[in-house]
Parts: sequence; structure tokens; C-alpha cells
Amino acid sequence: MGRLIASRRKERGLTQADLAELTGITTESLYYYESGRYWCPLDKLIRIANQCDMALSTFVAPLDDFRVAPHEAPHDHDDPDDFDPDADA
Repeated sequence: MGRLIASRRKERGLTQADLAELTGITTESLYYYESGRYWCPLDKLIRIANQCDMALSTFVAPLDDFRVAPHEAPHDHDDPDDFDPDADA
């Protein structure tokens, strides 16, 4: 996300100070967002996207990119039907 913001800001010929002033975000916060140190809150991301003429969807990955590893059962209880939560471990 941060690299996208920085790249688009530079394409538009804006410094961090310029974009910060246009969006009402502190320069320090903008630096943190661009560097990836902090996630940019949605309300601020909307302001940045508007000033950089970017669609908000630019920052959202397709659902196929979000993969969750399946839950692994403990090795002692490979079959969840055999697991007794009240049994002593």
C-alpha cells in the first residue's frame, strides 16, 4: 500500500509535505504509511486516493489473494470426532 501511495504521489509531482497539506494528514503519518511502518486508516486512505486521483479499489487485493491455512488438529487428536475436550491432557 505504501509503495503505491509514494509512487503515485511522485508521479503527480507532490512531496510528502504537499500531499500531507492537501489531505490534512501530518507529514510524519504520511511517511509512516508510505514506509509500511503503519497501516493507513480508511478515512485517511480515502483522502490520499482522492488527492492522487486513484480508485480506492487500487488498494484492495482480489479475494483469491487471501488464502487462509486450514486449521491443523493437534497431533494427539488427528480425528476431530475422537477429541474429548474434557479429557485430561
